[in-house]
Amino acid sequence: MTQTVDSHPVGDDLVVTGAPPKYPGSPSVINGNGALAHVMKHVCGGVIGYPITPSTEISEHYEAFRAEGGVNVWGKHPFFFEPEGEHSAQSGALGAALTGGQFISNASSSQGILYAMESHYVTVGKKIGGFVLQVAARVVSKHSLNVMAGHDDVYALLSAGYTILFGSNPQEASDLAAISYRTSALSLIPVANAMDGFATSHMLSEASLPEPELLREYLGDPAGRIPCPTVAQELLFGAKGRVAQL
Repeated sequence: MTQTVDSHPVGDDLVVTGAPPKYPGSPSVINGNGALAHVMKHVCGGVIGYPITPSTEISEHYEAFRAEGGVNVWGKHPFFFEPEGEHSAQSGALGAALTGGQFISNASSSQGILYAMESHYVTVGKKIGGFVLQVAARVVSKHSLNVMAGHDDVYALLSAGYTILFGSNPQEASDLAAISYRTSALSLIPVANAMDGFATSHMLSEASLPEPELLREYLGDPAGRIPCPTVAQELLFGAKGRVAQL
């Protein structure tokens, strides 16, 4: 089948225009927390989180969608649980992923990440494919309370072994959220998807959010089987491949 395209010169370059993209994005004015929650509500099988500024809103948006009967793109009604602290939140998310939860997340910041550091090391060590930690980065309070943007918490995660992605605006935050779930599922290495607290997490901006259909196609069925993406995984799981999201 031949596709006809129009072309016209612009300066020294040739610009080719054709059919519109299959998934142009859903136009929105949204902050970073809302952008992350948009992806999470369409993807996550469950979230376990504990409120801490400035990431609290992420779980709130997700839970509001879930509480109203929302389902993810695979038709599953997800779960949400708020334990008694950030350490329990990360431990619970780890447990949920280990016992069959698909695309599980936690959202945290600052002291909350440090408090749960023991569990972050274990999460990476267990190779929890599909797990994503959503981070609204905030300076760690020292002599007095400080809730401003800072990267102390992100740097603290480096030694745990997370793959860390960092978005500079709500558009990048939502795009990288989708990329994070795919990256984690394929590599079996949990991903921390970070953005600046307040400067991105609470700043309203125009964005084209990924459509549910795009997320479904891009991520694939987490219960399906995929070819092992690396030789090491093929040796571990066999030539027939593995479950997409372990």
